[in-house]
Amino acid sequence: MRPKDLVPATLAALLLCALPAPAQEEPQPEPSAQFGEEIDVRLVQIPILAHDRKGRPITDLRPEDVEVKHDGRPMRIAFLEPFHKPRPERPLPEVRLKLELPGGADDAAASGSVEPQHVIFYIDVENDQPLGKSLAIQQLIRFVDEGLDPSYRAAVVSFNGEIHLDQPFTSDRRAITRAIRDAFDQPRRPQIDLQLRIRQLIDRFEDCIEEEAGGVFIKTPDEDCVEAVAREYADEVRPRARDFLIGLEGLIRFAGGLDGRKSVVAVTHGTAVNPAPEIVEAMRAVFGNALELGQVQLEIMSGEGERLRMDEVLDLAIRNQVTLHFVDRTQAPTGDHGARLAHAYQPGAQPMHAAWTAPQQDLREIARTTGGSFVVSQDLFDGVKRAMDLERGGYYLGYYTDVILTRDQLSKVVVRSARKGVRITHQRGSYARPKELQLALANFRGRIDLGRPQRLSDRRDEALHVPFRIVANPRDLGYAPGREVVAADLTLHVRVEQGAQRLADVYHFVNHAYPRAVWEAEEEEPLVIDGWVELPLGEYRLVAVFKNARSGDGGQLEREVVIASRAARSQAGGERR
Repeated sequence: MRPKDLVPATLAALLLCALPAPAQEEPQPEPSAQFGEEIDVRLVQIPILAHDRKGRPITDLRPEDVEVKHDGRPMRIAFLEPFHKPRPERPLPEVRLKLELPGGADDAAASGSVEPQHVIFYIDVENDQPLGKSLAIQQLIRFVDEGLDPSYRAAVVSFNGEIHLDQPFTSDRRAITRAIRDAFDQPRRPQIDLQLRIRQLIDRFEDCIEEEAGGVFIKTPDEDCVEAVAREYADEVRPRARDFLIGLEGLIRFAGGLDGRKSVVAVTHGTAVNPAPEIVEAMRAVFGNALELGQVQLEIMSGEGERLRMDEVLDLAIRNQVTLHFVDRTQAPTGDHGARLAHAYQPGAQPMHAAWTAPQQDLREIARTTGGSFVVSQDLFDGVKRAMDLERGGYYLGYYTDVILTRDQLSKVVVRSARKGVRITHQRGSYARPKELQLALANFRGRIDLGRPQRLSDRRDEALHVPFRIVANPRDLGYAPGREVVAADLTLHVRVEQGAQRLADVYHFVNHAYPRAVWEAEEEEPLVIDGWVELPLGEYRLVAVFKNARSGDGGQLEREVVIASRAARSQAGGERR
């Protein structure tokens, strides 16, 4: 199937496949090796952020500065590599790369002075305040123009109850700024102001008062009424939490097809995964610490559906090496001052504060678990810069373990610095890609064909324009059957490498489908994608990595490309004759 048959996939399509996808099984501990048995040493990978007491990044961390322990037992360090590789001693070759796909970036990817990096700006208009939107746009655009390192290719994604890809990865700063404006202008779903929402909840609880004694501060609740109000309120607000988590999962699945670490900077206040804190504080505001409310609190706290969803999202981010930074620019509400419309709150109750801080606590946990940061700043330029600056102190850490650690055990691994004044934050580690998956990638059926090279008249370095065609077997890409079609949401990451150096890359997210009757008859054509690359003299490797954003199926194709001088080509042609 040719490129004209491909359509750019809206990320909203991933919402349909979000959390019901089967979770990967966590490894279980195996019996410890006996005398004479072979010990299988496993490699765990983990991103870390190193900073000083003032939050400034540490950019010169060495392996001997780091200690890794589990249950007090030291782990052997395999490697420590910085997120941002140092500038090479020699300039990188001038390379350009382009895929001919609908919905992709208009510009060709070009090599720079360092390897390309990737960041996604995630604009959550659903959970960001509309107040000060114009100023926020100006501040974020200023960061793109002045603060974003030239090595970064950026994408813009927005969320308004559905997730939208406003701009694929590009180096074009003007395209990025246009997409940021479009993202902030996405329409929001109707929602109730936080202060009004909490006041309405308190009013509903006040309707559950059976009797008052000793003034307004002694009130007896109707427990059935209180429980009904609490459950009704939880049912009203939990769908937004579910949508928020599904949006994050779609974002992570989109980024997951990129090889290596990926960064997301999300502008959001978030949504509380569990509404229990604000419900309990609203009950306390009316009834105080009445013992009769204990059971109701336990019932509300037991709503673990969204908590499990959040754990799945965290696992997905860890497996896909996605780091999430959050910048919260919203202003804290007022209203916890003890009196409201002649009704006094019970002493110590702060329902507004509880409703405000609960989402922030969740964002802190997500950021910490994925190796990112949580920043509160009404100045987006400052907030995003602080988050991105922390990445300059980011490293990939690898350590060995001779037993399989469960997810909970991996969470308890402690990473510290033996160097004075250095602090390290980190997520739970993940195991290096298993041999079975490496084999699956190697056995992926397909090829990369090269077309006839053409000399570039505008360059003096004997560079050639080389067209290529990627041909992939769709049977290896996890297509899912529907009523009339068999379809897949695919990511494709194509890059040009020279030795261990990545020179340029492009990344696309597309939807591809075959008629179901054609698929079942096994008459489908291969998936075909065209592109071109411009290369100066040298030896290169063209790599194409497919990944099914829903199932994780995929594979990797490679092709060596040699650009020889005209003299060498003439000599080779003469020898053939």
